[in-house]
Amino acid sequence: THVDMFHDIRKPAFTLAEILITLGVIGIVAAMTLPMLAENYQRIVMQTRLKKFYSTFNQAILRSVEVNGPYDGWVYFINPDLVGGNVIDNYVTISNVFDLYLRPYLNVIQTQQVIYTNGTSVNLYYLSDGSAFSYTSAYFNRTIVYYPYKPVECLRKGAWDRNGVCAFYFTFYPIDKYFHWKYHYGKGLEPLMWRWDGSIEMLYDDDTNGCRQDETKQNGGGFCTAIIQQNNWEFPKDYPRKIRY
Repeated sequence: THVDMFHDIRKPAFTLAEILITLGVIGIVAAMTLPMLAENYQRIVMQTRLKKFYSTFNQAILRSVEVNGPYDGWVYFINPDLVGGNVIDNYVTISNVFDLYLRPYLNVIQTQQVIYTNGTSVNLYYLSDGSAFSYTSAYFNRTIVYYPYKPVECLRKGAWDRNGVCAFYFTFYPIDKYFHWKYHYGKGLEPLMWRWDGSIEMLYDDDTNGCRQDETKQNGGGFCTAIIQQNNWEFPKDYPRKIRY
């Protein structure tokens, strides 16, 4: 009897169950790794934009000095009742001080008024890369909050959930010699370091602005930006807050 050997060879194949199991394993691995990849990407975007903002803003200050004179003569107090004559007139606002000293030297492409979670409003100044910044007070134009990505979504979070997470504090206040301001006196824009004692421990654990946040510490997070700067504008491995937009 003739036997066709070619038809007797059995071809290996996956069963439906094996395929489903393989797809399930791939799904589990993807579910575990994609959030980590997304967070790493967010870190890279944020630290790149933080460094760029720091450089861009300080370049704008230097360019403005050439036109408006030394920055120790600029306006830093908006309410004349607080500090006397250190204002242009009685109708000075954050917006027109910014428009005079800094806006001409920054590539601000849009201004948007946004309502904080506590009901107050803030002007967001958007830069060309989609990031934005705002001033924190209606009376002092010294503290600036920078939002590297999706600023409006960041502002929808409560203060404890956005500071050092998607919002980062800077200060431009070069005129005060009081020791609480010693890391800002005579300088341009710097990460918030008001009342800092120079120790790394305080940046993490200060009761007011420390970056560490856990069940026992609900600190404001103002020093988080300084921690990043201390690490060459990269989030350190022990950065105590989870980066997310």
